[in-house]
Amino acid sequence: MIHKQPYTTSNNSKNKRKERRKKLLQEYQKENLIYLWRIFVYSSTSGVLGYLLILNGWIPITKQHIKVSGNRNISNMNIVIAAGLTQPKPLLKINPKELKRKLINDLPVSSVVIQRHLIPSGLEIQIMEKEVIAYANRIKNLKQEMGVVDQNANWIPMKIASKGSLPKTSITIEGWRLQHRARIAEVLKHRKKLGSSLKKITLTPDGEMNLQTEDLPLILLGQNQGEINKKIQILIHLVKALPSKLEGKELKTLDISDPSKPELQL
Repeated sequence: MIHKQPYTTSNNSKNKRKERRKKLLQEYQKENLIYLWRIFVYSSTSGVLGYLLILNGWIPITKQHIKVSGNRNISNMNIVIAAGLTQPKPLLKINPKELKRKLINDLPVSSVVIQRHLIPSGLEIQIMEKEVIAYANRIKNLKQEMGVVDQNANWIPMKIASKGSLPKTSITIEGWRLQHRARIAEVLKHRKKLGSSLKKITLTPDGEMNLQTEDLPLILLGQNQGEINKKIQILIHLVKALPSKLEGKELKTLDISDPSKPELQL
């Protein structure tokens, strides 16, 4: 007697496995088609966008396509001229780093941010102007040069300063030098605490610093750069205490070159 049931069961199992493999293969092929279709759509879209971006990037932009912000005293035209953008120029040929360098070198600005926009094609320039505080002069190449300084006593040539705002005060700095910039900046920082308006800061060739205010014709601060803050604090204290003790006498000289022994001459 022959039993055929085991063979039938085995055959059914094989058929089921074949069907499962076939179904998995179909699903795999379907997923691959979807994946390939997505790649095709993405590549086509990227290609079209890339072409449009490149096309826009080579369209020459004019000053009408340049947006300037942050300028209170410097005109848009001065910024365009300093940037060298008076003639139409393709956006992709504009180097933001080079443009930033030009603007900082040729205008009284402390910072510049430049952004290129391809859609729509244009250029955005954001600037921060320097706060010009006082007039100044210095000796350069044996000649006197006129200029101005900002709140940090940085030198700004007059030809550059003239493109922005005038100094906020009538203070004059005689004999500006880079090595004395920190001392000048410290005096400017405390200028409103000196009892009366500061009129002049003078630096002699040997580094002596002298001040002149409306009430004090001559304030001697000496040479020591490291003690400038201490001397200014003593000066602020003295100008607050002196008026009540002078009884109408006219001040001539206040010597704080030695902060431990301030001297007053009437």
